[in-house]
Amino acid sequence: MTLSLEKFGDWKRLEKTLDGIQRKIEAAMRKATRKNALLLERHIKKGIQTSKPAGGKSLAPLHPLTIQLKGSSKPLVDNADMLNAITHKMVGKTDAVVGLLRNVPKKGATGAAIGLVNLGWIHEHGWAIRVTPKMREYLASQGMPLKATTTHIKIPARPFVRPVFEDKKVQREFVRIYKDAIESVLTGEAF
Repeated sequence: MTLSLEKFGDWKRLEKTLDGIQRKIEAAMRKATRKNALLLERHIKKGIQTSKPAGGKSLAPLHPLTIQLKGSSKPLVDNADMLNAITHKMVGKTDAVVGLLRNVPKKGATGAAIGLVNLGWIHEHGWAIRVTPKMREYLASQGMPLKATTTHIKIPARPFVRPVFEDKKVQREFVRIYKDAIESVLTGEAF
């Protein structure tokens, strides 16, 4: 026994309609991704400005010598370089990168170029700096002599990106934006 199917109706019209829906969904998802990237960018910047990232704890306080040298007790902010470098970039049709992008150099205390993304990584994860004789001498001249047994200076982690991505409230807002985008296609309302 052979079964045969016969198409009837306006299949070209259906194909065109489905094609249109797919393009609308892709456009809505692109727009939602951009909105979510901006949302994350705003939360990261707010966390830096307030020293309390979304869903996170307050950032670790600065060492007294650091406060003395930079003239401020505010972590992550010397001037506005890092804050202004937080951005997003669309990658492909529906993906985005948010945070510090590898394109802005920053001069360190030694005059060496330190990429802001590297500096951001150090703040995000913490770092241990090996003490050199020259550092030991400098710190002693600033009234901060190190013990002979001190081999490293620890920079504590001051995460400002991860807490935003891990925050449940931000995640719910993120999901809501994508749901609104899909719903706008299904209902025909503007997104």
